[in-house]
Amino acid sequence: MYHCSRFYFWFVFGFLSVVTTVSAQQNNPELPIGSTRQDTVVEQGILPLDTAVPMTYVLISNPNQNFTFSDTFQWEDNKHIPILGYQAHLGNLGSATRSLAPSINNAIGFHTGWTQYDPYYLHQESFRYYNQDVPVSQIKYSQAGQEDTYLTLDFGRSFAKGFNLSVAYRRINQVGEFLHQRQKDTGFSVGLWHDAPSGKYDAFYNYLNNAIVAEENGGVSDPDSIGNPRWPDESIPVYLSNSPIDASAITTHKHRSFLTKQIFHVLPDTSGFGMDIWLQGKFSTGLFKYVDEDIIESAITYYGPGYLLDERGIRQYTFLTENVWSAGVSLPWKAAHSTLNASLKYRGILLQQEPTERNITELYLDASGEFQWIEPLKLKGDLSLGLGQAEGVFSFHAEADLKTGILGHLLGYWSIASRKPYMVESTLYVSQQLVYQTDFLNPFTSEFGVTWDLRKEKMQAGVKWLLFDNYIYFDSISFPQQREGSFSLRRLFLTKEFDFKKVGFKGSIFWQPDSPEEIAVPDLWYSASLYGRINIFDKKVVLMPGADITYNGGFNGISYFPVNGRYHLTDGADIPESFRIDVGIGLQIRFIKAFARMEDFVGLFKDRILYQADLYPHYRGYFKFGIEAGFFN
Repeated sequence: MYHCSRFYFWFVFGFLSVVTTVSAQQNNPELPIGSTRQDTVVEQGILPLDTAVPMTYVLISNPNQNFTFSDTFQWEDNKHIPILGYQAHLGNLGSATRSLAPSINNAIGFHTGWTQYDPYYLHQESFRYYNQDVPVSQIKYSQAGQEDTYLTLDFGRSFAKGFNLSVAYRRINQVGEFLHQRQKDTGFSVGLWHDAPSGKYDAFYNYLNNAIVAEENGGVSDPDSIGNPRWPDESIPVYLSNSPIDASAITTHKHRSFLTKQIFHVLPDTSGFGMDIWLQGKFSTGLFKYVDEDIIESAITYYGPGYLLDERGIRQYTFLTENVWSAGVSLPWKAAHSTLNASLKYRGILLQQEPTERNITELYLDASGEFQWIEPLKLKGDLSLGLGQAEGVFSFHAEADLKTGILGHLLGYWSIASRKPYMVESTLYVSQQLVYQTDFLNPFTSEFGVTWDLRKEKMQAGVKWLLFDNYIYFDSISFPQQREGSFSLRRLFLTKEFDFKKVGFKGSIFWQPDSPEEIAVPDLWYSASLYGRINIFDKKVVLMPGADITYNGGFNGISYFPVNGRYHLTDGADIPESFRIDVGIGLQIRFIKAFARMEDFVGLFKDRILYQADLYPHYRGYFKFGIEAGFFN
């Protein structure tokens, strides 16, 4: 595996140190630090490659709402990380994740419960359909070791007669620091949107393919053997394999789906009532498999008698096909600044959980509304009720946005949800034998929140309160358990960005006092970024050196069990607090951006290991570089 010499360390550190000593000129003194955004839209035609053109796109949920972004150069461009800072993982990009800041889950009906890879997936609900003649092409590539790569690609443009084509591609390939940590995550989606020139019809078509193939090692069995030098070392013993060539334990998740939505604008959206009628269909398949065909001695103890039911190995196989049909009506009323929506949804699921097979039929009544009867106050609400085999589940969400002038926006919301236990929480078969079957009550969650949003000052502050009833967690042998009664989680948070033109700062912090042990989250988490901007070579080259710090406090002992794909309590030592500093430098030359980054820089000089899950150390002194090219005209 490839790793840089210490020359690169001091190279990065040297660029960071000159932020406060180099006198830099700004392209435009009114532009904020880390941004090259231009608000003026130039005329269409053949433009220079570095001409900034604002891009617009829509989402499938509402083709009448346009979202806009511009090609910018920000500090976040120098990271290229698909997950958020408060999403814990196993130390390797693309590995199983979980959130350190839990929130309500709106998946109220049948769900497998295998959500550990969702942050890496492409999703049809957030897929961008670009809607302008100026084409969008953006490709970004980053690399650490010789085989540690990450690629993202986006393309979109409009054609004649209202046809709009968009493509998105994601690819993660990571070898890992220890034996058998290889991770291959792939996402591909192509979408076609027909916006009829007559304005009476919209049609969406989308194909989506997500795939995860992960080698599993069960974690490091002897953390004390991790010594100096601190480079990746495949000789460190792990639980599930001792062969340096072939991995015995493999997780495979594959999702394919085709979705279409047809919208008929029956009545024009004038000052009176408008009316849209829509029909949506989705066909999808999902594969969830875990196989370990070479059980070594340490694996026998690792799996335990509850999961190792066949001496020939372990096999967990689940496959499902799903058909979803929805039909609804939307009633916009411009004169009253209101919109009402109602729909009926059908889900037909064929679940093959080796060796069993069953059919699941669910119906949902959905309703939503948006109201702005007075100018400064906007109200929204969503309701979903389950019928058929989804009877007894529901979700409700209400929110308000009050504009208070110079005091910014005051936001408030209330959400409740009652869901079915996930499949992995209720029934699991391994090697065609029943491991566990539960009869849990439906988990119920309430979430309240208030946020003060000062958009011009780029600051948000607020409080959230979550109340959990019949909460389901996994114990030290990774079996599901349900806690009786209720408990709560409080979260106070603050985000702020400062712009001093030559130096920028961004910070986020949240505090979750007295968090319950079952959810295993830190009381305190924060991150901060400090960066500068330097123009050189007659303002044609922009340098952006800086550093990130990330901290999460200690929390209840937790680890990851690949057979059922769940994080579980360990009944052992707590996960210690984690503090890391990442340093880097970014560069922009016209439409080309590049960066070099050292993650956990302090780990090069301190004899300590960072964890977010027991047995799974994170990288120390992880160097990577990346390049991005964006064509927006």
